[in-house]
Amino acid sequence: MSSVNTVLNMEGKRPKVNDLSISIEKFIKSGFKDDDALNESLKLYESLDDEKQQLFEENMYTIFRGKFDACYTSAQYVEALRWLSKTKENPRFARELSNNKAHFLVEAVKSLLMAYLENDDKKLLNSAMLLAEDVEFSDLENDALRETFDENQAIMADVKQESLWTKTFFSVPIAMKTIENEMSMDVPYKDECLHAVVSVQSEGMNGNSANVSKVKDRDSVIGSTLWTVCLNKYLSCEATSEGDDTASVMQFYVCNVVNRIIDAYKAQTGEYWVKNIYPAMISGHSIEYGIGNKTIRNVLFYDRSEYHLSTKPASIILGTEFIKDSIPLYKSLLMEAKSYLLAESFRESVISLNSAFENFTYTVVCPSIVANSSGMYVENFYLKVQPYQEYFLHDYLTEEGYADAVRKGIVKARGMSTYAIYKVFYNVLKNYVRDFSKTKLNGLISVIRDNRNDLTHGKTELTTMSTNRVKQQISAFEELISFITDTNANAHRQEVSNN
Repeated sequence: MSSVNTVLNMEGKRPKVNDLSISIEKFIKSGFKDDDALNESLKLYESLDDEKQQLFEENMYTIFRGKFDACYTSAQYVEALRWLSKTKENPRFARELSNNKAHFLVEAVKSLLMAYLENDDKKLLNSAMLLAEDVEFSDLENDALRETFDENQAIMADVKQESLWTKTFFSVPIAMKTIENEMSMDVPYKDECLHAVVSVQSEGMNGNSANVSKVKDRDSVIGSTLWTVCLNKYLSCEATSEGDDTASVMQFYVCNVVNRIIDAYKAQTGEYWVKNIYPAMISGHSIEYGIGNKTIRNVLFYDRSEYHLSTKPASIILGTEFIKDSIPLYKSLLMEAKSYLLAESFRESVISLNSAFENFTYTVVCPSIVANSSGMYVENFYLKVQPYQEYFLHDYLTEEGYADAVRKGIVKARGMSTYAIYKVFYNVLKNYVRDFSKTKLNGLISVIRDNRNDLTHGKTELTTMSTNRVKQQISAFEELISFITDTNANAHRQEVSNN
């Protein structure tokens, strides 16, 4: 009795199993092209319990093979690996005609190799090499398969990845002149350098000719540029960058390259209004991957951006309080820091963030300390005159002379450190603090202030910073705001209750 009949008998000819048999037959009769029948077969198969799936496994061979082919054709190489295993482990694979088997194996090796390059997983490379040993070149029926075979061999031979390359073409709304010469440059990449070759062509927008330009066109009203960037590594367009979780690995490094060119362009031309780009601006682009003189993957259109669809136009009702009252400076500076971060202007983002932090400290935290300290702290409590012994000129000035300089305002009061101010806040309002330790508070301040002084004094290389790190600093400040706001609210509720 066949495995299908066994399942039918076990199921009592339940519609689920009948439907699966009909769906598989429909897929086969379509010449293995009916995607609806393919997906319906998989859905019905996966709804069976493990025992019935095992009995039906052999009859699912054409479905597994069809799903692998669909993933391979659409370049979903990582997804294809599951169906590669299901196909190869199926008993019917051993009975395949040699040319059909060779066809599958070549594409299976290509899938493993592309997944290896995408994920930098050497186990996948080893699996590809083992599988490649089963391919008989003489069984490959057409030039396309033989070309794929040659590409596979080239990738496996290039274990150190010295001959791989990535090339991308994209347009961004930046009004620049065409740069006539092709540019070469190196940018940091892990523990080595990434070599890039770049060309830039200006083009018109909105029906305008590239010959027409607008003076100081910061927002690129009538102009844009077409970029071609070639890099001497395989850089994934799908894997997320370690430096920026909103960007792919390729987008992250391409942005670095493009912004280096833009900075050099601004320095030479004086066109300071030209904006730098950020990863989301590289959208709807084409990507070509290759090794030596061979193209191994062609992505005609790739867009990592997020879009929202709605049945109605996006709209809001703007509250009058946002119009009547000026927005607190720290909120404006925080939004500015986020805007700079989006454009990967790390220095400006961190400086704006710390300006927001300092403004928040002196306009929100300090007044709260005064209001809740029962007279212990007064306005400007954080300003104090430095003791004589700590004054940097005390060796050249008598103590009486120092006191006279203080009276005359020559020596001015200096502010407490932000750590000291927040320590006072915590101690004054400790009865209203909920689940928040001093250690955590100091930790947030440390994260917020990270790189602040070095950046303002030019000591920190921007290459040591990343989008994710600055994003953590912004999140730390937002958590600090929430802590202060909640603590003040608790104190206010207690005051109202007492009255």
